[in-house]
Amino acid sequence: EFTARLGIADTVPTLRVPGAFDYERQALLYLPRHLPAPFAAGREHAVATEIARLVQASAGGAFALFSSRRGMRDAHARLQSRLPFTALLQGDESREALLERFVDAQPAVLFATMGFWQGVDLPGDVLRLVILDKIPFPPPDDPLFAARAAAVEAEGGSSFSRLSVPAAALALRQGFGRLIRSQQDSGVVAILDPRMVRRGYGKRLVKALPPAARTQHFDDVAHFFARFHADRPAAAPAQPRAPAAVRLDRQAPAPATPPGEPRTDVRQRVAQLQQLIASPARAPRTRASSSSSSDEAPAKGQGELW
Repeated sequence: EFTARLGIADTVPTLRVPGAFDYERQALLYLPRHLPAPFAAGREHAVATEIARLVQASAGGAFALFSSRRGMRDAHARLQSRLPFTALLQGDESREALLERFVDAQPAVLFATMGFWQGVDLPGDVLRLVILDKIPFPPPDDPLFAARAAAVEAEGGSSFSRLSVPAAALALRQGFGRLIRSQQDSGVVAILDPRMVRRGYGKRLVKALPPAARTQHFDDVAHFFARFHADRPAAAPAQPRAPAAVRLDRQAPAPATPPGEPRTDVRQRVAQLQQLIASPARAPRTRASSSSSSDEAPAKGQGELW
């Protein structure tokens, strides 16, 4: 699909290089099948309820990302007074200010649209849970996508299969990329869209993701974060958290700290961030870049990873 988009023939040799991270150990992909499908009655309440118990298990440190601003605002309004954490909302402040508050006000939850995470690097345990309300299909009214879709359909192809599904797979991989940034990072990606397990194209999307452990059962998520907090006492809600550094991708990444050497002082990193925000924006860097029909809710209790 990638080579076809570039106009490269199938006969051209290609190489896929495996990643450096142990995703099966570091990450968990949560795909609940019991939630109502998008646009179904009761969907908003069910999604808000699921977000609430996820962020309580993670003790904050979460991005809740939505395919629409309406869904984002609805979930924030439902949960703002219910969560024992700082609940930030995209649009209330500038992007840079929200990221600073997200770091400084830990434990915190940020409600935003899916495009918000692009170019964001939150090191360490500041971000440990990424929630997506729906499969991130590209908007059909986007002029560029509409033109490409029309061209595919004119050739007799399926724009959904050739364009929408690959674009969604790329966006989902980016979610893992924001969560797992080093061999010490760990966390959960939760996709609250039952089509991931109910529809045939869900298998394609899952196959395109990093090989993290997968589950449909919330108890596995709770156990994952219980181990997470046991291994990292500073991530537990009762422990105060020191501010961590936020880096936007337009800034050159800080060099990796060799084992055994102290990390850069937090105050120095925050000062670097403030200097970055005050300086004129630079041009962004480019980067290389059996489905079941049953809709029953999963059984309660410990579920097997699948």
